[in-house]
Amino acid sequence: MNPTIPHPSRLRVFAAGVKKLTQTLTLLCALSVSALNVFADNKVVTSGTETEANQTYAAVAVTNTAALLVTGSATSYNGANLTLSSTFTQVHGAYATDQSQLALYHSAIIADGLYGYGVYLTATSAGYLEEVNIATTKTSTRGIAALQGSRLIVNGGTITTSGGGYSSGVYAQGRETVVQVNDTVINTSGDRANGASAEYHSYLELNRVVINCTGLAGEVGGALVAQDHAVLAGNHLTVVANNMGVVVNRDSAVILHDSLVTVTGTAPVVRVSHYGNAELQVNGGTLAAPGGGDLLAATGSGVYHMELTGVDTSDAGGIATDENFTGTATVNLNGGSGLNGDLTNSGSGLLTVNLDHSALTGDVANQGDGALVITLDNNSTGTGGFAGGNLITGGDSAWTFDKD
Repeated sequence: MNPTIPHPSRLRVFAAGVKKLTQTLTLLCALSVSALNVFADNKVVTSGTETEANQTYAAVAVTNTAALLVTGSATSYNGANLTLSSTFTQVHGAYATDQSQLALYHSAIIADGLYGYGVYLTATSAGYLEEVNIATTKTSTRGIAALQGSRLIVNGGTITTSGGGYSSGVYAQGRETVVQVNDTVINTSGDRANGASAEYHSYLELNRVVINCTGLAGEVGGALVAQDHAVLAGNHLTVVANNMGVVVNRDSAVILHDSLVTVTGTAPVVRVSHYGNAELQVNGGTLAAPGGGDLLAATGSGVYHMELTGVDTSDAGGIATDENFTGTATVNLNGGSGLNGDLTNSGSGLLTVNLDHSALTGDVANQGDGALVITLDNNSTGTGGFAGGNLITGGDSAWTFDKD
């Protein structure tokens, strides 16, 4: 049987259809490749040294641990222009553990799962971030977390967290954990979300960092937090917080140089609480509370020491302890640092405020069972009412009583 040969016009129509189908298949293949690149699987590095650029990795299952996982004492990874993303609970953007080394440059990280961190270092790992932009969105999703003796340096970039429940921008924890952050912008908008937090014997250093915290304050929520034997040091910081500016608890210290800390809400600029020692040293710069908060709020049974030298506190409010204050709080205002607010001790502890070449404008009241001592020295001045406290003057200093 001879085959029937189609008419040439029908062949042309058929050929055109084949061409169009081929073009469609080619386009679909290209889209598939593109989709695979956007939704690529996670990356796991377990040995050796690897360097990559212009890659996209995503955690596609809860078992992935992270979009990028680096593990092993002889393992190091260097990545540039990466895009990392995760959406699962306790799954991170980049995770370095078991003494590994991680370096990221000019990359973007998004962690959208509960308790997921943008960058996570544990088990004495080491990290370096340069111009890396990190965003997290859910509850307790920290931008950067370094734990268990890890070391991390961050240069530039941005860290943004929008979840509540202690969604810190930067979090350091553990003995021998050291984190240094330079020239970075940190934004947190969730309630009780700290800007930068050091805990449990860690050391966190911030240099020329901008921190904006717009969430409401919780019991320990603050832009700068140090607690449980930790140290947080800041140089040339610009901090704006709706919650508390600085929180220091339990044998910890915060040391600031030439920094601006502004609390826009009604929370205090500094809060000390709980037990143990709390140390705050501020040299230069400004502490301000235009929203009406106090410079210092104290509670608990600890021993608190606050040393301000050459700090502009003219818009920082006063000092107040609550009825649960049973400890000792000493505030030294030196070299022009002063107060423009009331001093009130409502607890049974001892509140001592020493002014050296400084000024205080506000009423003094000892309302609890404790003691309140004000010392003016070296040309210091005080103006306001005085009820129930002890006043000591020396060195050409004086108090002007403007109330009965």
